[in-house]
Amino acid sequence: MRSPTALPQKRNARAAEGAIDAAEAEPLLREWLDRGALIAVSGGPDSLALLALAAEIAAHRGAPAPQAFTFDHGLRAESAAEARMVGDVCTRLHLRHHVRRWEEAERPQSGIAAAARLARYAAAIEVATRAGCRAILTAHHADDQAETVLMRMARTAEPRALKGIEAALRREGWPTIARPLLQFSKARLRLSAEARKLPFCDDPTNSDPAQERARVRLAAPELSAIGLTAERLAVFAAREGHIHQMFERAALQAAESATVSEAGAITILRPVSVRREMEFEAWLALLRRLLMAASGRVATPLREALVSLDERLSAMVGGGGSLVATLHGARLDLSEDRLVVSREWGRQGPGDCDLEAGRDVVFDGRYIVAPHALAGEDARVRGFGRCGRGNAFERTMPALFAGDTCIAVPPLLGAKGDAGCRTDLGIRQIVDDRLCDPHIGGLYDRLMVENRLPPRPAEMHNIN
Repeated sequence: MRSPTALPQKRNARAAEGAIDAAEAEPLLREWLDRGALIAVSGGPDSLALLALAAEIAAHRGAPAPQAFTFDHGLRAESAAEARMVGDVCTRLHLRHHVRRWEEAERPQSGIAAAARLARYAAAIEVATRAGCRAILTAHHADDQAETVLMRMARTAEPRALKGIEAALRREGWPTIARPLLQFSKARLRLSAEARKLPFCDDPTNSDPAQERARVRLAAPELSAIGLTAERLAVFAAREGHIHQMFERAALQAAESATVSEAGAITILRPVSVRREMEFEAWLALLRRLLMAASGRVATPLREALVSLDERLSAMVGGGGSLVATLHGARLDLSEDRLVVSREWGRQGPGDCDLEAGRDVVFDGRYIVAPHALAGEDARVRGFGRCGRGNAFERTMPALFAGDTCIAVPPLLGAKGDAGCRTDLGIRQIVDDRLCDPHIGGLYDRLMVENRLPPRPAEMHNIN
């Protein structure tokens, strides 16, 4: 591999708002290219411009050539042809191209857009992991950021949402998902693709008024005319991100003092004192984190529900009373001495999941369950309470069932299993991991909880 050389500092004849040249993009891409990058390419001008810039910069630096990834979602008739077009561009640039197709059987009946996004990222992570790429690059740009902030502003005023698109999503042991071009406009990326004579396609849904993002995009010129420019919204998002981090750091610090039982119950001592010592927004961030970790959910509880819970807490302060409440799939047992947050059984208990041969699975967002000798086609991991045994905490722990018969339980539940039930079901509680995860509810957390992360050559989890 030849040593890196400086990119020529020539400027395009275009104005500063013209096409992006490699010298301008190099400081933003070099870290990821040096680590080995997989470029997510849809066939649109944005991602093809990123691909071409990355290839040019890598060649000048003597860095590993980037690889390309296309997710053929199969939702439009043109998607397969668009993937082939990307392949032709990769051939021209001498880059390796990976294609994954979303099979119809994998698509849900509703929530198709959100499901497609998760499936796309899961596939990209699998490809990057197999290809040895430590970064996945997407071509999100300044206009995407502005649209995202405006859409979220219409729903909430919380900094955690208004921080917009994050520049990098990191998870130990997995490729970093980076958005290095957030400072550039969509127009400049399009000019960059045109300047390099790259073929590209425009997704018709991007201008379909039935789509919320398209409606915001159509309103952008008028909003810009009154000062709500993409640049102004980017500054706003960055400020909200700093505020969010401040509240989250305080919430994480408080969460680290919690204890988590093997049955997944979280206990915080002297919650009233904790509440008094925290900023209100940081306290809400802590409550949000407690509820998500204890319930195993990745969706966030509504702010209104958290404020209502806080009001009930405030009403009992000094009265020596207690409070039992359910919220967001969790049960809260609260007194001035302690707050215990645990998984609520609800009407049917945690949802079932399959136990795949030779692979760990995440049960209910709270436990990793190891493969078991009795796992077969009719075996399912279910809440232990399905067999009518266990206390409020034990009922929500995982057990292996064949039909309605409990056939294996964790050692902790060995004395309460059915006759003949094995007591060697390997589990590891991950409530405490998620409680202290800075990115709880984020993309990697969601993929993990929903069992969408691909297996890795060296598994992180060691279950005895």
